[in-house]
Amino acid sequence: MNLDIETKNDTVDQEERGHNFGQSLMSLSEREIYDIINLNVIIQLISLYGIISNIITIAVFCKQGFHTTVNISLTGLAVSDLCSLLVTQWYIVCFNPYFVNSGIPMLPAEVQHLTAGVPHLCFSRITGWITTYITAERCLSIYAPLQVKVIITPKKSAVIISFIYVITIMTLAPEYLTLYIGWKFEMSRNVTLLGLIHTVGTSDINGLSFLLYAFHMLVAFTAVVTLTSTLVIKLKQNTKWRQSLSNAVESSHISTRDKKSVTMAIVIATVMILLFTPSVFITVTSFIVSDFNIDGRFSNLFLVVWSFGLMFEVINSSLCLVLYYVMSSKFRKTFHDLFPVCRCLEHRFVTCQTNKIH
Repeated sequence: MNLDIETKNDTVDQEERGHNFGQSLMSLSEREIYDIINLNVIIQLISLYGIISNIITIAVFCKQGFHTTVNISLTGLAVSDLCSLLVTQWYIVCFNPYFVNSGIPMLPAEVQHLTAGVPHLCFSRITGWITTYITAERCLSIYAPLQVKVIITPKKSAVIISFIYVITIMTLAPEYLTLYIGWKFEMSRNVTLLGLIHTVGTSDINGLSFLLYAFHMLVAFTAVVTLTSTLVIKLKQNTKWRQSLSNAVESSHISTRDKKSVTMAIVIATVMILLFTPSVFITVTSFIVSDFNIDGRFSNLFLVVWSFGLMFEVINSSLCLVLYYVMSSKFRKTFHDLFPVCRCLEHRFVTCQTNKIH
């Protein structure tokens, strides 16, 4: 009996030391400062802009119609980004100090995991795979320009985008099978609150969804980089070949067009890699380090680091309107048809700049 008591005491002491070590890395008060700055100010503003941006983008593509594979793919991408930003809003609410300290009978930092964090990861995967598909389609149009419209039709493109959504959502099963939201006793506050609860006998597969997320994104990154590199090389080869056969004026025109295509391909790859790499690194770390998660010893540090990863993802999801407006004259024309006032403002701005130059 004494041996059992001593063993239990040793276990409690180890847990207490582990908890104190986690607190020494990042305390709750320090985490709340980052929550206010990152979540409730920076990410909040970017996310609100991104929601409006994606709604406008979807409206533009709907007005243009879905007769081309490009419109279907980019609309699927915009829908994914929009959903990602919407669940991000709930994530931000769950870390708002006023909401957390409002007396609501729940642990917002834990509840958001299944209601905001995991859904956000899902839409991030979808964004990655749709970007991969768009890059692959563009690469195919360079290698097989005559067959591409037969190989990839608007109907096939819609099926592929839908398939990406369905398969990616299904990969969330491990997380929702091992965790659920229920009532739990919070010892530090001596009260029962809604929080995360692990199902019995599933600790061995805890965090598998995060590993799948990291795997998905790493594969998507590799595919985008490979396809984009191939596209750049092929475009350069085509440019040299055309320049050897065409006159100087035509060669100059073709060269300019090719440079725009290369620039867009590089932008797609660079934006995706730079803005999603931090999140992939965080998810891999959370799988390797068992306590680096939402309810582990290093939960405060995890949430702070994740807020920076989330910031980059939100930026990525909010860039669509600006990129399409700058790079596509067709998109810009339809946008002006929907919002004539923007055409007037742009015309006035250009006129003012011209007058300043002269």
